[in-house]
Amino acid sequence: MTEPHMLARSTDPDTSHDAAAIAALSPSSAAIKTAILRALRKHGPRTAFELRELYLTDGIGPACQDNSINRRISDLRNIGLVVDTGNRRPTPYGRKAIVWRATTFTEQKILMLRYGLEGLVDIDDVEVDWQKVSDVNRLRAEIARLQRQVALLEEESYS
Repeated sequence: MTEPHMLARSTDPDTSHDAAAIAALSPSSAAIKTAILRALRKHGPRTAFELRELYLTDGIGPACQDNSINRRISDLRNIGLVVDTGNRRPTPYGRKAIVWRATTFTEQKILMLRYGLEGLVDIDDVEVDWQKVSDVNRLRAEIARLQRQVALLEEESYS
């Protein structure tokens, strides 16, 4: 089962969680996520394809590979900064694509209060403390690992 708000699956080894934490902090990753949030706030809901077009035409963020937009949207969704609008638009290939929107400041504040993440997002801007996101993800991964160990020990004790 995938833990919420994590960049690596709960079943992944600790090395994957370390790599995910480092990837979340890479300058290009953080810059791309910040650019996506700014673009969604400025231009409104968009698909990943439309965000990629903004990258190419408006230069909204750092150079990135085509699949980087989708990965960063997934990261942002996992921490509650973007959500699926429920709408779909056709891609250039004729398939349906999710239309994403940035969560409102109120939604973000509720999320931060619920998970004890005050200071994660500067409510007046789009700046995200990616180090704090990484720390939270690492703690959740450790909790999931410990829960798996407890479950294994309980199974052994019943055998």
